[in-house]
Amino acid sequence: MAMYGTPTIDGIIDPIWERAGLIVPQIQSSERVQATGEFRVLWDDGALYTLFIVTDPVLNSSSMNSYEQDSVEVFLDEANDKGAFYQSDDVHYPVNYENIRTTDAGDPHRFFQYGGNCAHW
Repeated sequence: MAMYGTPTIDGIIDPIWERAGLIVPQIQSSERVQATGEFRVLWDDGALYTLFIVTDPVLNSSSMNSYEQDSVEVFLDEANDKGAFYQSDDVHYPVNYENIRTTDAGDPHRFFQYGGNCAHW
């Protein structure tokens, strides 16, 4: 669950992140996947903040498709209408392990990131 709070975005994990619930994904796309991860979410009146911690012994960004690179991806249904396909209110913001951000749905001007190993929206 996302908690209200505003972290400082500077590449250092603020203590405020402890207030956010820890989410550890339980589903892997393949048994061959060696990556593990966890994330937390905070929000305030101006932004949604995400903190991802990912461990992956084999990093790869060779695919031209951002969704096939080692990355974290955020999908948001801003109208919360639970559509069966992308609509104008749906956004998709991936950031690969080299901190390169892309989007195939959503306004890239609303997608901000810290220049280090930390990104935020």
